Amino acid sequence: MHLYNDSNFKPLAKQRLDYFLIWGHGLDCKKEIIDFLRAEKALNIILLFEYYPGNIHKFVKKIYSHDYAPFQHLKDKTRYLLKTPSRVIIILVKNLDVCEVLVGNGMFRHIECERIVRVKNKIRDAFNPRENNKRTEHHVIHASDNEEQTHRLLLDIGCKNGINAFHHKPNSLLDLPYHVNPFHSFRIQSIPVSKIHCRLLSPESTKSDLKVDQCRLTDSPHCACLNGDPTRYKSYLDMASKVRECDNHSVENFLLLNKNLKYLETPYESSYILVKYCTESNCFLIFDGLHRAVILTHQGYKKITVAVITQGIS
Repeated sequence: MHLYNDSNFKPLAKQRLDYFLIWGHGLDCKKEIIDFLRAEKALNIILLFEYYPGNIHKFVKKIYSHDYAPFQHLKDKTRYLLKTPSRVIIILVKNLDVCEVLVGNGMFRHIECERIVRVKNKIRDAFNPRENNKRTEHHVIHASDNEEQTHRLLLDIGCKNGINAFHHKPNSLLDLPYHVNPFHSFRIQSIPVSKIHCRLLSPESTKSDLKVDQCRLTDSPHCACLNGDPTRYKSYLDMASKVRECDNHSVENFLLLNKNLKYLETPYESSYILVKYCTESNCFLIFDGLHRAVILTHQGYKKITVAVITQGIS
């Protein structure tokens, strides 16, 4: 248990990781809810995925075991969730402007973020089931009060390092996302786009067996999207979201990136597209930056300056 002194309490962080969880009875509104979160400029979605609890009763109890309200109140409050589908969507966000306050009394006093509470309640107002033209308390969404709850959720669903998995740097010199494995050395090189290939999830992939296909940038569903046919790209995102955790990708976000991309310009000087040479296919495979590579190809670039891994990442 954490004890806080009101007289000397100060917000603990300017940024932190939070999560939102869409319950099964809210999945019909998942697109609208996710779009609502994407519109919040202070919240950056870094991970979004479907999760299938083996037992919804145990999952609800586990989620609310990290809450601060009295147990009987929570039991009454969450009874409706026991009848919802055993399928949820978990959305991990980087909270870029934390507004932490102390709330509650006695042993139930705890830290929460006013911004997260405001966003959560707006979503509930818009999408909770209604009776007699009034919002019910059958909440379609749950959210973290603080980063400790985010850490515990990640541990509960099998992320063994919790929030620490999202804080490591794959390489000290390059700006790369958390999911890239660490590597030791690289070189900067200008490579013809014809020699740069995609690594795409195969339609044969399952959660327990991810398969990867290779193709040219111009043959990818990403390129088809920029050429005016977003259906293949959307189908690919839908397929990928069912077998692995996904970044904040959508047709709308991709088209917006295409419009605004400033590759390697300030403040993105160290955000190189990351590739590694594959001797078997005599090409450079992308490990991070596929969307940017496709955009540059679509814009007519014949060569792209990239970071080529020379040691590390198999």
